[in-house]
Amino acid sequence: MERPERSASSAGAPRSRPAAKVLFRGPVGPILFLANFALVLQGPLTTQYLWHRFSADLGYNGTHDRGGCSNHSANPIMQLYTAPAPDKSRKHLALYSLVIFVVITVHFGAQDILTIYELSRPLCWDSKLIGYGSAARHLPYFTSLLGLWLMRFCLTDTWVAEIGLAFNILGMVVFAFATITPLMFTGYGLLFLSLVITPIVRAKLSKLVSKSEQGALFSAVACVNGLAMLMASSIFNSLYPATLNFMKGFPFLLGAGLLFIPAILIGILGKTEPRSEFQQFPQSP
Repeated sequence: MERPERSASSAGAPRSRPAAKVLFRGPVGPILFLANFALVLQGPLTTQYLWHRFSADLGYNGTHDRGGCSNHSANPIMQLYTAPAPDKSRKHLALYSLVIFVVITVHFGAQDILTIYELSRPLCWDSKLIGYGSAARHLPYFTSLLGLWLMRFCLTDTWVAEIGLAFNILGMVVFAFATITPLMFTGYGLLFLSLVITPIVRAKLSKLVSKSEQGALFSAVACVNGLAMLMASSIFNSLYPATLNFMKGFPFLLGAGLLFIPAILIGILGKTEPRSEFQQFPQSP
């Protein structure tokens, strides 16, 4: 009679073990939001710190030798966009900054929802496909660099940026209507030039300002990047669950529509900008 009792007690013993391994479950949403918020702020804050650190020794915007100017005399970033300059370069500066803002917002916003989009129906990807998708998602960092290097021999910077935006728009549209795995990877393949836009626009921005304003431009672009990343996470992560009822891929369609704004602006600015703005700086003796 003792054996059944022992077997019963041994059979009941494992049931009490999981109780000791139960993890604390609490609201993880605020924690994830604060973690992403801190990550987004890290880039521009680091840039601002480095700019102030170097400017303390070298002078703010190259004014170390001229004297009479400090960081408190005028805001360099505000002067960058408001100071009068010939050939409408300040207007071009603001529009190119808008281009960077929209492109980065769409890029990081789509990146935020791609994984949950792949896990849900009708794709229902497993961990293996998620890994392949993550690899395909990071492949444009190499293909964009290679494509930018090859196309610079036969195309202007404006055309390279327009081609990159066109493929980016096509990739977003494919994502919006992807219901099978091959179609999803087709969308990833169309994004092979998705990262050529921002370096081209940054190069154009650096040629719109003088040597003494390069530091302020560096900080301004970093602020635009940080703000765009913050807006991307808040907009796309809020829009995706709100549009599941009528169209799951609507955020990708919205991103494709938003990318028409930088495509139009780059085309207009490429035709109206004076050629002198994009000449190399003369080398100092």
